[in-house]
Amino acid sequence: MAYFSTIYIEKNIESKILEISTNDVFEITNNTANEIKKIVLDNKEDLDLLLNEQKINKNEKSLFNLLDKKVALLKTNNIKYAYILYVDKNEIFRFISDAARGEEKAEINQKFDIDSKYWIEAYYTKKSKVIKHDYINELSLTYLKPIEIEDITLILSIDFSVKKIDEISSTISQVKLFLQLFWVLISILLVILMYQTFKFYKTKKISYIDRLTGIYSRNYLQDNEMFINLNDYIVCAIDVDYFKKVNDTYGHVVGDDILVQISNRIKNEIREKKDIFVRYGGEEFCLLIKKEKRFDPLELVEKIHNAIKNREFKVSNSERISLSVSIGVNLNPKKQRNFISAFKLADMALYNAKNKGRNSIEIYKEDHRNKDFLTINDIKDAIEDKRVVVYYQEIINEDENDKKRYYEALIRIIKDGQIYSPEKFLPTIKDTFISTKLTKELLSIIQTKILNSQENIQISINLTQQDLQNEPILNILKEFAKTSNIASKIALEIVETDEIISYEEITKTIMELKKLSYKIYIDDFGSGYSNFIYLSKINADAIKIDGSIISTINKDELSYLVAKNIMNFAKEADIDVIAEYVSSKEIYETVKSLGIKKFQGYYFSEPI
Repeated sequence: MAYFSTIYIEKNIESKILEISTNDVFEITNNTANEIKKIVLDNKEDLDLLLNEQKINKNEKSLFNLLDKKVALLKTNNIKYAYILYVDKNEIFRFISDAARGEEKAEINQKFDIDSKYWIEAYYTKKSKVIKHDYINELSLTYLKPIEIEDITLILSIDFSVKKIDEISSTISQVKLFLQLFWVLISILLVILMYQTFKFYKTKKISYIDRLTGIYSRNYLQDNEMFINLNDYIVCAIDVDYFKKVNDTYGHVVGDDILVQISNRIKNEIREKKDIFVRYGGEEFCLLIKKEKRFDPLELVEKIHNAIKNREFKVSNSERISLSVSIGVNLNPKKQRNFISAFKLADMALYNAKNKGRNSIEIYKEDHRNKDFLTINDIKDAIEDKRVVVYYQEIINEDENDKKRYYEALIRIIKDGQIYSPEKFLPTIKDTFISTKLTKELLSIIQTKILNSQENIQISINLTQQDLQNEPILNILKEFAKTSNIASKIALEIVETDEIISYEEITKTIMELKKLSYKIYIDDFGSGYSNFIYLSKINADAIKIDGSIISTINKDELSYLVAKNIMNFAKEADIDVIAEYVSSKEIYETVKSLGIKKFQGYYFSEPI
C-alpha cells in the first residue's frame, strides 16, 4: 500500500507541475489565436486562394508570412513547435504556417499526419483539446486550439514540454527503491512464515493420525469436534468383542496386528472424504457416517458389522480366528449440545449391545427399556427366521359392477408364540436399515400371495415417504411391474401423517409408479397436512379417511363435517373414498349416508 501510495503521490506532483507550467502558456496561446483570426479576416483572399487550390501569394505582406511571424512569437524554451493547420476537401490536415526554421519548417499545404482522435474531435466540436505525453524526463502535451473564421475552422497547435523537478523526482525514486526493498524483505519473511506454518500443520496432521492403524486418532476429534456439524452425521461407537482374550492368548503384538486388520476392513466399507473414522482408544472406534439423499447410513453400519463377523483374521501363517464387533448407534446426534454428549449416547447403546451378548447393533432410543416394544435385534432376527407374517383385512366394496376383491396387508411379527402388531415394532426401526429390510420382506410375501391367488384381488400395502425415496424399494416395485399382473394388483398406501420431505421428488416418484399400473391410496387422510392441491397433483386413486374421524363420526359433529367435506372434495376430484375403522352398524349407516361405497373395519371382518 505504501509503494502504490508513493506512485500515486508522484503522479499528483506531476499533475500539479503540469498545471502550474501550462496555465500561462494556454492563456498566451488563446490570445494568439484571437490575433490570428483578425489577421486572417484582413487577408481572407489569400486563404480563399489556398482553399480553392489556386496559386497563392507568398510576398512579404501576404497572409502566410504574417502568420509565420505570429506563431514564431510563441516559441520558447518549453514550446518546441507551433503551427497552424487547415482541413482540405478530403479531410486531410495540411500546414498553413509553421514556426520552425530551416529544414524542419513545413511547406504551405504540406500534409500533416495526425496520430490521435483528438485532432478530429477538436476540428468538429470546435473545442480545445489537450493531448498528454508522459516521457521519462519530461511532462509533455499538445494543445489544440480551434479558430473559427466564418465557415472555415483552423487549428492552432503547440507542443509544450517541461522537465520534471529533479529534487522531487530523486526523492520519490529513493522512496520507491526503499519500498521495493522493503517488499522483498516482507516477501522473504512471508515465505519463511509459510514454510513454518506448513511444518506446523504437517506435524499437527501426524498427531491426528493413529500410528498403529493409520486412521484418525482421538486428538483429531478433540481439536475438530467444534467444526463437526452434527446435523450431517450419525455417530457410531464400535468395539471389538472379547479383544482382551486375543491379547491374553496371543500377545499384544498379535493384538495390534488384529486391530490393523479390523480397521482396514472397516476402511474398505466406508466412503473416503465423507465418513470420519477414528480410533477412540484401545479396541474402540468412533465412526461418523455422513447422511445423504437416497443413502441409508445404517445399511453401511450393517455392512461393517457383517464385514467383521463373516471373515477370519490372521494370527499367524497357519492360524486364523473369528471375531465380531458390537456397535452402538446414535441416530440423532444433533439433539445433543456437542459431540462428546452425542458420542456418550452411542456408547450407551454399545454398552446395551454388549450386555445383550455382543456381536450386535444397538440403536440408542430413549424408550429402549420399554419391554412392550420389540428391540431392533428382535425384529432383525424375526426377518431372518421368517417370523414376519401378513394379516389381511378385507375392504368391502358395495359397487355391484366391480367384481374385484380388495384387501389391506397388515404386517405382524411373531416372537415366543406371541403376535406383535406394528405399533410394537415400527417406532423402534423408524429411519433405520431394518425398516428397509422389513419392507422388502413384506413385498416378497405380497408377491407370493398374488402369484398364488386364484381370485381377482387387489392388495394395498403401507409405504412411508422414506420408502418412496429408497432406491432398493423402488427397484423391487419396478421389478414387480415386469411380472404380469402384479403391479396392477397392488395399491400403495402412503401415510398422510408422514412429513413430506420433498414434494417434487415424491410427486415424480408417484407418477412413475402410476405409469407402472400401481394404484395410489392416501392413508389416514384428515389427520395430517390434508394438502388437497398435492392430492390433485399426484392424481391419487383413493383416500382412506382417518380412523379417528370415522370412529367418532356419530359422537362428534366436527368429525361428521370433516368426513362430509372430504367426501364432497373426492366426488368433485373423481377420487374413491374408503372409510376405515367401521366397527358398528351405526357407524356403517352414517358413513354410507355420505355416499361412501367402500368400507373397512371390524363390523365386516377382522384381519386374518
